[in-house]
Amino acid sequence: MGAPFAEALKQAPESIRPFLVGTLWTREQLWALELPVVTVAVADLEPLLDLPWWMDGDVRFCLSPVTVLAKPGLYPEHDRRIAEADLGFPVHLTWLDGRLTILDGVHRLARAVREGRAGVAAQLVPASLLGSLVDPDRNALVTPRD
Repeated sequence: MGAPFAEALKQAPESIRPFLVGTLWTREQLWALELPVVTVAVADLEPLLDLPWWMDGDVRFCLSPVTVLAKPGLYPEHDRRIAEADLGFPVHLTWLDGRLTILDGVHRLARAVREGRAGVAAQLVPASLLGSLVDPDRNALVTPRD
């Protein structure tokens, strides 16, 4: 299922560390939150795509969505996930130390950029709720919904 969460965080590049929540939330609990859906300007989120969110092979946090978008066909798995990403499902965002970061939906955001959309559906998760999303029985990173 992947490297233990703490180990993966230690290996994450400095560029992405301020944007990682640092807790192992579960997507099922995240998706179950009843939060309002708002439209967020893609341009406000696009800088997040410069960060190395994704795996390439077995190496975590080494591939940025902007690299995948710039080189169609070079990363077929991510190309497929971007193409199949459901833009009807909101991305999940939170504020972390004064920075807006994405919890879930990087492939959806990449698709919105690829399609030239002005806005994307989003749910803003209060930082105070992040602790309630933690699954103490898991010690590996989850693969977020596309």
